[in-house]
Amino acid sequence: MKRILATLFCIVLICAVSCNDGSNPASDDNNEGVEETPTVTKSISASEGGSVSLTDSHGNRVVLTIPRNGLYQDTDITMTALEEPPVSPYASYLMNGVDIQPEGLFLKEPAQLSFTTNAIVGHATGAFAVLVDGPESTLPLGLLEAEGNTVNGDIYHFSEYVSMDAAAGEMNWQAFALETAVELDPAGNWQGDYAITAATVSVIRKLELLGEDSSNLSSKLDQYLEKSLKKFLDKPEPSGCDEEYLEELFKYNNLISYLGVDSNATLVEKLEQRTSSQLDKCGNRFVLDIFYTQTMQLPDGTDIFGYNGSIEFYMTQYSGDKMGMLEGSGTLTVEGGGSTETESEICTWTRSGSVQVKVGGNITDVDSDGQTVPGLDIQLTLTYDTYKLGQCCDRDGKCQDMGGPDMQGQYPAYTLTVPIEDGHEITQNLNMGPSSNSTTYMLHVIHFTGM
Repeated sequence: MKRILATLFCIVLICAVSCNDGSNPASDDNNEGVEETPTVTKSISASEGGSVSLTDSHGNRVVLTIPRNGLYQDTDITMTALEEPPVSPYASYLMNGVDIQPEGLFLKEPAQLSFTTNAIVGHATGAFAVLVDGPESTLPLGLLEAEGNTVNGDIYHFSEYVSMDAAAGEMNWQAFALETAVELDPAGNWQGDYAITAATVSVIRKLELLGEDSSNLSSKLDQYLEKSLKKFLDKPEPSGCDEEYLEELFKYNNLISYLGVDSNATLVEKLEQRTSSQLDKCGNRFVLDIFYTQTMQLPDGTDIFGYNGSIEFYMTQYSGDKMGMLEGSGTLTVEGGGSTETESEICTWTRSGSVQVKVGGNITDVDSDGQTVPGLDIQLTLTYDTYKLGQCCDRDGKCQDMGGPDMQGQYPAYTLTVPIEDGHEITQNLNMGPSSNSTTYMLHVIHFTGM
């Protein structure tokens, strides 16, 4: 039975451009010897996470990755390759798509869905991926990234998903549909608000790639987020520690990064006060300082790249023998620069931008001076948005601008294990040929009540 987005997210996306002809450009002729796995069922642990993957009859591969603590409970997940592409407003599919069960299951944390296809991307917008809920109803995935023939995006519940090649006209109609959607009442849950926000941001970025005007959609998104935040804050705050409510607070703290803070300062301040209040009630608050520097010796110069800042996170308090889970986020500031000098020219540049950090993990036991003490397995996921900008000038003084976007996108998560000791410091150094880097972490224990 088809899911209705109006039921799940309180939206209806009306996007009537053209109907799909059911064709899939990925041909069997190029996929001899590919092992087909059209349906896969796998049990995924709520605490550990995991992945489910399949290969369809055309050799297209789909991978669903569930993060640690991404499910509310252990779940049997079934992913099925669709025999025919679903009818939607898009005309050019890169693959037939997949159906993910259990039907409509909401996730505790966003999962990543990855499509690797054999089709050739033909439009300027590149490959795209959406949730398909009917002939005139789609919702783009969040945090869409396309590289080569692979498209990655975040999903917030299980449904039917497909990857396609979106033309300019189709993207403008999708933008119009989202403008209609964000004018409606907010979803009323963080999964719905995340899905709408991430979809809208994805379309805005695609429109910018096309050189199309996205200002109206950006303005509508700002209004939607303001309504969402107000609706959430209208709920009464629990009198004591409420872990589920605290998790919601952190989700909406992440969402306000897309909100015009200056024009909504009162709402943002109220959210910060509510979050601080719940953290004080629940206890177990930490700050992690991160300092990273990489020095690269170039043939004719030196390049330095670094970032630093502080990340606040908390640990949920459970009863009995269950471990506490870590959650938090923050932003690191990028800095650095370099220069090269040859016989013909001198180039200089600076580095700027930010690194978004998401914190996960859990409490654990660690060895400290021969004794077993409480510690933290801190899982760090870094998303880069950095720039390298400068000039190259020849010996006659003629200069040309250089650089642009540098490190972009999300990098694989890694885990840092530390004892729960205020001021505990770890320094990691790595030298590889002309490159050397150093990372220093310092843990600050703001409040720890124990488990």
